[in-house]
Amino acid sequence: MKASLRILTLAAVKVVLFSAPFVYSAQEKKLPYYLCKSYKVVRTIRVETSEEDQCTTKYTKGGIDQIIGRAKSLHGCVGFLENVKGNLEKANWKCRNITNAKMDSNPQKNTKSVKR
Repeated sequence: MKASLRILTLAAVKVVLFSAPFVYSAQEKKLPYYLCKSYKVVRTIRVETSEEDQCTTKYTKGGIDQIIGRAKSLHGCVGFLENVKGNLEKANWKCRNITNAKMDSNPQKNTKSVKR
């Protein structure tokens, strides 16, 4: 579990975060994805679609994904996401929209070694 959290933390550090609020349009294929932090604890909330024409809302806690909602419409899944995000923010968590974030698939390539 520590390895999963470490990978999630490394990915979060490499992410370029955008603070613009998420607005979904039918033409836009990106689905909402939020990274929430409280001190050094990280949680994520995201919407995914399936081939069965439904969506799921997933919540990651301790490196483990949990499906917290399913709906036939994207609007329903976004509603689940907004509800959980709102609850976290009321508990003083800081949530950032990372829907448009760019991930570095090779985090080691930009690392410079320091000679001692």
